Amino acid sequence: MPRRAAYPNPAWTNAILQRDWADLERLVGPGHMPRVADRNASRLVAEEYGSGVYGTVLPTRTRGIVLKLTTDATEAHVAFVARGLRPAIAGLVHYGAVVQLEGRHEGYEVFALWREEADDVGRAIARGSRADYDLGKIRAALDPTFRATLDPNDRARLLPGIVDAANRYEDRTGFEGDGGGPDVLARVGLWFGGDLARDGFDLDVAVAFARDLAAGREVPLVGRAILALMGHGILLADVHPGNVGRVVRGGKRAGVITDPGNTAFLAPDYDRAWPPTLEQALRRNGGSRRAAPASRASRAESTTRR
Repeated sequence: MPRRAAYPNPAWTNAILQRDWADLERLVGPGHMPRVADRNASRLVAEEYGSGVYGTVLPTRTRGIVLKLTTDATEAHVAFVARGLRPAIAGLVHYGAVVQLEGRHEGYEVFALWREEADDVGRAIARGSRADYDLGKIRAALDPTFRATLDPNDRARLLPGIVDAANRYEDRTGFEGDGGGPDVLARVGLWFGGDLARDGFDLDVAVAFARDLAAGREVPLVGRAILALMGHGILLADVHPGNVGRVVRGGKRAGVITDPGNTAFLAPDYDRAWPPTLEQALRRNGGSRRAAPASRASRAESTTRR
């Protein structure tokens, strides 16, 4: 199917690409670099599929692979962590290289993420559908969690209590292994404290509606992804129809999460799992190329964030 026409890329992302092009190409190879609309010695203009509040999605020279330049550190954090999870989360777009770039945009750190391309972003879930309703309930239940973790004092106070409670629950019940994570988290949700409870935080509600989403026909992989990541101690607090699109899974088109930003990490160990800088990534690879993941999805997408 022919690709939809892309748009001129925003000035700030053009400037980053102009500055870092050679090193980015060394990291991922020329095939995973953005398509360029215009370039000379002093100016580079890349094509883009869509821009949101935090970043821009750019088509690359390889069908099925896009590059996202974003200032959403939580999205970059989830992308980097998700690359190492096994089994892979089917309801989340698959990521390749994830690196932090030099400097800031409007005061925020900048990251480059390579991932599989999705289509129908923002259109995979019908307005007013059961899946739309479920996601609204999940967001309402988890959003206070994310807002609390933005405050270092709240984070330092709350997260160790959750980890300790989970450990005590496991010691008492003998629970171990995969599959029970969401149940454990539901039982220790009250350890977030009264302030969050008053703000509407309710992990039991989030788990219930995620299970309903997973059992439905519209985007079951999205519900399963939310539950699976809960089991890893990762709460996706901002999944909504605008960041769900379609890719190919098992030979069929399926809805997946395309933007996992605004996320709360419950385990302090995740603090150490941070994307490397571009320089560090190149040094680890000895300057060699590292390909981003292939995908059979190949249509353009736009990015919409609340």
